[in-house]
Amino acid sequence: VNLAGKVARYYSHINGYAEGCDGAVFVAACISEAFFEKDPEAIVRQAAQLISPKSNYRKALDQVLIGYSRNQHWREVANEIESVWRPEYPQFNNSVANGALCALALLYGKGDWLNTVNIVTATDDYTDADCNGDVVSSVVATMHGPDVIPKNLVATLNDRIYGTHMGPLKFDKVIDESISGFAKRIAATGRKILAANGARED
Repeated sequence: VNLAGKVARYYSHINGYAEGCDGAVFVAACISEAFFEKDPEAIVRQAAQLISPKSNYRKALDQVLIGYSRNQHWREVANEIESVWRPEYPQFNNSVANGALCALALLYGKGDWLNTVNIVTATDDYTDADCNGDVVSSVVATMHGPDVIPKNLVATLNDRIYGTHMGPLKFDKVIDESISGFAKRIAATGRKILAANGARED
């Protein structure tokens, strides 16, 4: 989990800083921890430890954890997060509020993929809905394996990513790749990073 956070902090500086990098660290740490831990609360708490208590990102995570420990309803905690942090960071894709809502969905979803995704989606009136869904989906699928994602939802993607642009950004070439191929390349990169830092495959 420490290595995941370190690598995320380094590469997130390509296009982010401050709380944005904290978000990368938290998400990477959650996914890393999910390979070994099946309790969402333990995952969120462990990953939060990689963020400085002085950071607004960490303060927002702690706010969610406190609400969860008090057995508050998730909608109440989500409203508190939005009222405290959205005025500070009004952009849809801001890291602080969105990271807190992802932590909320992981906690209250209790490891159920569809429940977790539904919770984070229900909070998404003013948030980065696609990224938040991706984050919590990745963590839960890492906890339980890819088969936890309903097969009818996976089938509609046809194992394909295709496009010529993303918003106003036009690509130099047509992107036509298999999702499974991307996954294999990501896994291979992960293994290289682990090996470079002393990990062994037993």
